[in-house]
Amino acid sequence: MKRFLFLVFSLFFVLNVFSYSEDYNVIKGIYESGETDQKQPATGKDLQQPSYQQPKNTGIYEFKPKEVDMEKSNKDIGEVIVSAGQITENIGLIPRCVSKIENSEFKRYTNTGSVQDVLEYVPGINIRRYGPKNTLATLSLRNSGSRQSLILINGIPVNDLGTQDTDLSLLDLSGIDKIEVVKGGLSSIYGANSSAGVINLISAEKEKRLIKGEAGYGSNNTQKLVLLSNYKIFNFDYTISGSEEKSNGYFINSNYLKRNANFKGSFGTENSLTEVSGYYAKRNNSIPYNEFGPTPDAKQYDEIFGVGFNEFVNLNLVKLKAFGFMRGGDLIYKDVSFGIDDRHIKKENLIQISGLYEEGDFFKGILGFEISNQGLNSTKAGENSVNNNAYFANITFFLFDRLTLNTSGRIDNNQFFGQGKSGSIGIKYLFDQGLEIFGTLEYGFSAPTLMELFWNEKTVYDFGGGFTYTSEIYGNKNLKTEKSYSYETGLTKKDKNISESISVFKKDVVDLIKWQVETDYMSYDKSQPVNIDSASIFGIETSVKFMPFNFFNTGFNYTYLYAIDGKTGEKLPYSPEDKITGFCEIILPYKARVGLNGEYVDFRFDTKKRLMKDYYIFNGYFIHELNENFLINLNISNIFDNKDYMVINKIPMPGREVMAGVEVNL
Repeated sequence: MKRFLFLVFSLFFVLNVFSYSEDYNVIKGIYESGETDQKQPATGKDLQQPSYQQPKNTGIYEFKPKEVDMEKSNKDIGEVIVSAGQITENIGLIPRCVSKIENSEFKRYTNTGSVQDVLEYVPGINIRRYGPKNTLATLSLRNSGSRQSLILINGIPVNDLGTQDTDLSLLDLSGIDKIEVVKGGLSSIYGANSSAGVINLISAEKEKRLIKGEAGYGSNNTQKLVLLSNYKIFNFDYTISGSEEKSNGYFINSNYLKRNANFKGSFGTENSLTEVSGYYAKRNNSIPYNEFGPTPDAKQYDEIFGVGFNEFVNLNLVKLKAFGFMRGGDLIYKDVSFGIDDRHIKKENLIQISGLYEEGDFFKGILGFEISNQGLNSTKAGENSVNNNAYFANITFFLFDRLTLNTSGRIDNNQFFGQGKSGSIGIKYLFDQGLEIFGTLEYGFSAPTLMELFWNEKTVYDFGGGFTYTSEIYGNKNLKTEKSYSYETGLTKKDKNISESISVFKKDVVDLIKWQVETDYMSYDKSQPVNIDSASIFGIETSVKFMPFNFFNTGFNYTYLYAIDGKTGEKLPYSPEDKITGFCEIILPYKARVGLNGEYVDFRFDTKKRLMKDYYIFNGYFIHELNENFLINLNISNIFDNKDYMVINKIPMPGREVMAGVEVNL
């Protein structure tokens, strides 16, 4: 009942903010223009050329109105996104739920470049942390695991090729300008393993800096160094960054050393543009815990890289795009206590050719073809590879300057699972006053991972006295794809200093892959993945950001999630019904700001159906820009030193941690 009342309150609050924002803007307009007579609310046409009178500065803070062109506000002119259709697209014309986090917001949540700390505050995302900093951290997007969520850096995937999971703690935000999160099925555009959505980390900060340096020091001897250059030389526009982070760790055997590098460059003319990009990450870290308890001797060594290109050619009638990348990874896991010494070497190559045809402001169509190969050389799965090719199409109609209709389809032909089909249809309508309504339907799929296909391991434990225990793990080359059916509708509104959104979504998944264990509990067990499960997920996401004055900024997100096993009706593991995140920030004089952010996560069950209690975490930060070339910051994680909470059962989390840093621009 409490959850129901809270959900009703959240919906009521968002809807009231929707209505309040219009009254607020009318009253604010009257105040700013100095008019006191009662008048009818101004229409969008009346506001296209506002005649505001600047109010006098009455003290330290000044109430400064923001002039807004309502016609542009309705279409979000100038705000674009590239992850929804693999092309640069106006965000106001995309019939999907989109979140965009700008570089200026990163330090609100982290000053160590932690991707997971920033994504934690996106509605619908839960970060599954397996311990302190730089231990495994994966994401759950609307209760679909990271193997169903495609993670990109400048369009190049970073998902592990063996498991399709993404360890977010291996990544770094240095040199990243923004993060785009497109939720809902995108298999019809990106293919398998994007049935939950796509997250794209995009380089090239807006401000040009020849050299930018950052340094930080904090609890547990944590040290962070960053060097970045974002500049334009003649016709070559580039961003290059490198970082190193190391720490003694919060727990015994939790020390780490991580190095990251990102690069993006572009050159060309109006009719021909070439983009090149790449990433590299290397990490040596200790693993203090797993789900069975402490692991004082466990070590992991990761190394990943990716390089890619985009070539755009304008032939007037059509625009051609060639896209390709190669990437690889090397993962070594050792634990001398259990005699484990595993190594997994992975690689992928992809080439994609597409053409774009536009008919004025009415029609846009994309046709394309891609071919790819994935390879795995593993101590657990041997040496294997998979070939895939695909055809795809994306068609959009723009009607009456307000209505957008979009449909897309894709056919994949895979060496093992055969043909996989996916398709989607979406609609968005733009009302006055910045209000938008959208809806999407998608049929998508997720492919079996390389480890699920090829795992081949047999271990015999000899306990003496003629007693042995045999454990066998085998892949299944006959696995089918997991098929999903997604439905979503939502409202968004952006009006001056207020932005609000609410989304309702439903997803049904069949042929879920589950590891089936056969055992006599005495002498052997045998595990193999099979398509035997299904799931049903329903959720509501609400988000509000409000800046009533130029010195105060606040916002909150609420996610309601009901995820159950389609056969048993039991709740899926690690799927909290309620999650709340929020922040408040005060902008101080002399370009300083101080803020607080926090999250509350409801109770949930682990994989063994054990109840896990709810928890809350609060963090604080202080940022002061001393001048245009020098900035200092302070971040306090887990302010109230909560040591009782666990994100993953049996794996303790760290208490309070402090990190201070400086930033120098030249």
